[in-house]
Amino acid sequence: MNKKGLTLVELLVVMVIFVLVIAAVSQSFIYVLRHQARQVGIAENNINSLVGLNILRKDIEMAGFGLPYVLDNYNEAVDDSKYSPNPTTFNDAPNNPPRPFVSDNGSGPNNSDVLVIKSTVASLNDYVRNWGYLTKYKYIPLNQSDEISDTYFSEIDLNRFRFIGYNKKSSFQYPSGQRIFLAFGISSQQPRMPFNRADYFLYLPSTMPSRCASGTYELYRANINQADGKRNNPQPLLDCILDFQVAFGVYDKNSNKIIWKQVMTDDAAAQRSNLKQVRVFIVQQIGKYDPNFYYDDSTIAVGDDRTGVLNVDHLTEKQRHYRWKTIELVVNPLNLSPKEK
Repeated sequence: MNKKGLTLVELLVVMVIFVLVIAAVSQSFIYVLRHQARQVGIAENNINSLVGLNILRKDIEMAGFGLPYVLDNYNEAVDDSKYSPNPTTFNDAPNNPPRPFVSDNGSGPNNSDVLVIKSTVASLNDYVRNWGYLTKYKYIPLNQSDEISDTYFSEIDLNRFRFIGYNKKSSFQYPSGQRIFLAFGISSQQPRMPFNRADYFLYLPSTMPSRCASGTYELYRANINQADGKRNNPQPLLDCILDFQVAFGVYDKNSNKIIWKQVMTDDAAAQRSNLKQVRVFIVQQIGKYDPNFYYDDSTIAVGDDRTGVLNVDHLTEKQRHYRWKTIELVVNPLNLSPKEK
């Protein structure tokens, strides 16, 4: 047995090997931690996105539900200099029948769109869960929540789907004879319009999440308040959004095919007859800033083969150190009638 021990050279060699092994293990550990943090961030982002996207999908599917075809002299959104474009841009009041969809192309940040959806259920309160029909002296609910006694209803005569007025359950105006009225829950407040309205738009709040890249926004959803006509308590649905684009698939009788529009200006009757599909595109940041990552392209083309390119987003050098995904939402509205009654 060699009792001399290790020489200085042998000790140095062992130390060098040990340091190299520790460095390799450390690098692997750091890589695993970064990868795990990135995957956790992506998972959290996907979960949060699902909630917001489901709300948007539901609003689009239910657009037009309970909208009267004939009415006049009603109110809608009021002038508000806080937002651009102004919410009044999307009004149909005071005398035009409300359109299920109203939009504006490229007027938001980064040439993003604004989407306005109108229906009796375009609200997150429980009062809109009340609806049914009225026969002589009787209300027959088709759906009902616990707040029915406090609910203001919009009453509609099936003759031309004409708006009659607002009433609570205690003061319903019942039809005579064999006629039938429909009753749609609107709000707990005295309504200013016989429907609810949800506005979707990009907006830069006073405080953005710290992980969001410069030049991104939040996608907001805001209801028009029935009491004062202002955007009521806007709620952020999705964080770190670079772009929000909408396209409408409309049946064209002349060409006998679907054509795609970037802005919905058709009146209510035309939308009920011809609007077949809505496609929404959202460009969202995934994860945090990564100095070791560089996005492949300096631009992101938004759209698909059917809609064509709706917008092109140009990334800054710093934005290219973030990961981006384009969410496409394809929705067929379920509450547009094929023709006017």
